[in-house]
Amino acid sequence: MTAAIPGPERVQGAAADALYSAVRVVVTIKLVDPTSDMADMSTLLSPASLRRHLLMAAGVALFALGFVGIFLPVLPTTVFWIGAVVCFSKSCPALEARILAHPRYGRPIRDYREHGVICRAGKRAALGGMLLSAALTFALVPIAWVRLLVAAILLGVAVYVATRPEEALALDH
Repeated sequence: MTAAIPGPERVQGAAADALYSAVRVVVTIKLVDPTSDMADMSTLLSPASLRRHLLMAAGVALFALGFVGIFLPVLPTTVFWIGAVVCFSKSCPALEARILAHPRYGRPIRDYREHGVICRAGKRAALGGMLLSAALTFALVPIAWVRLLVAAILLGVAVYVATRPEEALALDH
């Protein structure tokens, strides 16, 4: 008995649809036009083409991690999707637009991108997740320097998150 892979409508609606679209785009990227005689390989190996493909792959990887974060609270969806939006802005603007238009995660991503804003609930979730991560690291990792490194990184990120504004400041004209 084989299990069928569920379609996007069965997983998580728009988020799954965007993930399937991202994977479909990556799978269907044509590195060389099949109608050409492949005489001009310079476009395939150009730094701009390589950069675009690497950014696309990084964007898909970050999007996938964020998608997993919808189901696993230890992975922050919004943070990974912010990274995916940055990658897609340089490699595939259509996927960037789809993430920014997402009904649940689009607004926090746009707010952060345009104004550097993290809402209060987002801050609480991020800081709580970091506190949980630190506690698990100290409980499960016996190596002292790893504990200190994780604590230092989490402290730096926590200070950054805590000092972000919670709402965009209105410009007085």
